[in-house]
Amino acid sequence: MKILSAKKVISNTAGILLIAVILSGVLVSCSGNDAPPALSENVAETKAVETQDENLRKNAKDNLPELDFGGKEMRFLHRGSAPNLGDPDLRLEIDAEESGEVVNTALHDRKLSVENRLNIGIKILTADEGIDSGAAMNKLIRASVTAGSDDYDILLNHMSQATPLALEGLLYNLNLFNYLDFAQPWWSESFANAAQVYEQLYFAAGDISLCKLQSTYVFYYNKDMYASFFSDSLYDTINSGSWTLDKLGELCATVYSDLNGNGVADFDDLYGYVTQSVNYIDSLVGASNVILSRRDSEGLPRLVYNKEEHTFDFLEKIIPLLHHGQLVWYDPNSSDVSVLVTKLKNETGLFASGRFASADSYRDMESDFGIVPVPKFDETQEKYTNWIHNAFSTVSVPVTCSDIDAAAATIEAMCAEGYRSVVPAYYETALKVKYSRDDETSQMLDMISDSVVFDFAFIYSASLSNVMQQFRELVKLNSGTAASTMESNYPKFEAKLKTLLASFEAMK
Repeated sequence: MKILSAKKVISNTAGILLIAVILSGVLVSCSGNDAPPALSENVAETKAVETQDENLRKNAKDNLPELDFGGKEMRFLHRGSAPNLGDPDLRLEIDAEESGEVVNTALHDRKLSVENRLNIGIKILTADEGIDSGAAMNKLIRASVTAGSDDYDILLNHMSQATPLALEGLLYNLNLFNYLDFAQPWWSESFANAAQVYEQLYFAAGDISLCKLQSTYVFYYNKDMYASFFSDSLYDTINSGSWTLDKLGELCATVYSDLNGNGVADFDDLYGYVTQSVNYIDSLVGASNVILSRRDSEGLPRLVYNKEEHTFDFLEKIIPLLHHGQLVWYDPNSSDVSVLVTKLKNETGLFASGRFASADSYRDMESDFGIVPVPKFDETQEKYTNWIHNAFSTVSVPVTCSDIDAAAATIEAMCAEGYRSVVPAYYETALKVKYSRDDETSQMLDMISDSVVFDFAFIYSASLSNVMQQFRELVKLNSGTAASTMESNYPKFEAKLKTLLASFEAMK
């Protein structure tokens, strides 16, 4: 299969070699009132998790002065239905019942601490929907703002679904608020840089909710199976920078076995990698450092993915890998995480796509398992990079909020305390102790967290005709028309971007 760029025929040596080797059988196996100073794309998070000094987080100081809001009630609106398997439990974003479980205790203690510190009361209002939607929240917010009602102070909503609210003028520009300091480590400075236009930032990402960390893409793997097939250390491969899509294909070719003996590669067989199109293609795009947009000389985002040869190189490598048949169990239509968990647990899958939130699903697994980064494109890629499931919660403030100082102070205090206590409880105790079973996995978790990048077109994809999600369909096509399909779709994405930028300009 060959993908033709609209500009020229791409000669992707690595992709061709992958196919040729497989067929021949050789393949054996966010700064106070000022906007963040830099506007950049795909800058890896470096502050996500710092474990070298246990006191670093605990003793981190924020810049909030002594404040007293006289017992004011601060109303949070967030999503809160019961989670599907592998999803974060959004019911626990703001508070949790004390049950002796370390993360729930940390969440409950944070709420009490912030209430006492600011002399406020926190009221939790919930839209009945899960991680994959923000429609119910958006309906509530639009109705409230349209009516001029002061119903909510702070919103925690689906990242992508927050974008239309911003463009409709329903959210405050957070860069204008006192007390918010996006240069602090509890905020994703990378997100703030990527999300803002004309020094306007309408929603932010940080440690106010565990959802961001829990939504980070990873690979799970069956360590016992790996040891039965290979004598080397996967961790050494990763640390040397050799954990790539080609390496994944090599391992998968060794592992495949027709377990039911019917001569057909089907679900019951043994595969090196099991995945799905819905959501998890996104993880492969981000890990291969495909750039969707870049800033021009005026600091405005421009779509570039269809002008960069690396985009086509990625498609030429990933499509034959996923559709080979005997390398990967790939379901292009499903989002059922239980299938991936089952394949790994019953030892008919060596690697499985997932997110940090999936870790709890493997706690009762009899075989030993590990958590590793999603493989990068090739060894010339300098660093491992990573996307987050785009449905994680960002924080914003509706324009009907009557006390923006109280809202900003509450957000900053909650986010800072999340950094100091909630994230360590989840990360250090739950992920590293309860869920992971060796020191190497702990090191991998640090590497994964530190590799997160954000792209303007990723963040605003819902307002750009789902420009990010187009890769799911391009991979699903499994044909040589991916490039032409990409080019034919580009005008609608470009038109949406023009409208989006005009909205930002009008709101200056």
